[in-house]
Formats: sequence, structure tokens, C-alpha cells
Amino acid sequence: MDSLDTETWTEMTSGLSPQSLSRLKMPRFTLRYEKTLNDVLKDLGMGVAFTGRANFRGIADLSLAIDKAKHKTFLRVDEEGTEASAATSVEIGPISSAPPSFVVDRPFVVAIREHHSGTSLFLGTIMDPTAG
Repeated sequence: MDSLDTETWTEMTSGLSPQSLSRLKMPRFTLRYEKTLNDVLKDLGMGVAFTGRANFRGIADLSLAIDKAKHKTFLRVDEEGTEASAATSVEIGPISSAPPSFVVDRPFVVAIREHHSGTSLFLGTIMDPTAG
């Protein structure tokens, strides 16, 4: 079978009834599936929800973004019957309000000035900031 569409499924299942399956023999099995959905959701156009540009203002008064989205499923079939469950979770966390890091690794000017008058009290240059 190349594909399973609605028409094919209907044909395959139209003759099934509890009586037709009364002598069914099949192995018991358990299936588990887990997937992190971050990349899938980004590919579907939800990338902004994972960034500082996300808008979750209805949830909290601080900037939030999705950290992780996950989906898990479980299916067990045995003599007792069938058990199935599925869950999707989304972890949302605050976006750090800390400013980006700034590394000074080139020559720079240092100045100390008096706040009120603006008078320069010290002016100098650091030519090699890596020197101890």
C-alpha cells in the first residue's frame, strides 16, 4: 500500500465488527514517543515565541519566552484492553533583563569626572588591557 487515505481506510474497516474480531490473535505491545517541538514550531512560523520579542503580556507583567515545548504519547495494548495517553507541555520563562556582556579587549580611554560640574578629574588611556 502506497498511501492510507480516507477512502482506503473506509474500505479496510467497513467489514469489521466485534464478531469478526472474536478470534483475533496479536501480540501485546507498548509504544512510547517523545519529541521536543521547539524546531518544529519555529519551522511552522512560531519562532518569535522563543525570543525576547514574544508577547505573553496576558500571562505576566514581565517579558517571557518559550524555553521548551514537548510532546509525549503512550499506547499499550494487551489482553486487558488498550490504554493510551498524550500530553503536550510548554515551558515558559522570563527573559533575562541583564544587559548583554561587554568585553573590553582593545585600547580604551578612561575618564573620571565630577558628576555635577562635569569637571574632568582624571583622563588616561589603557593601551593593552590584557596586561596584568
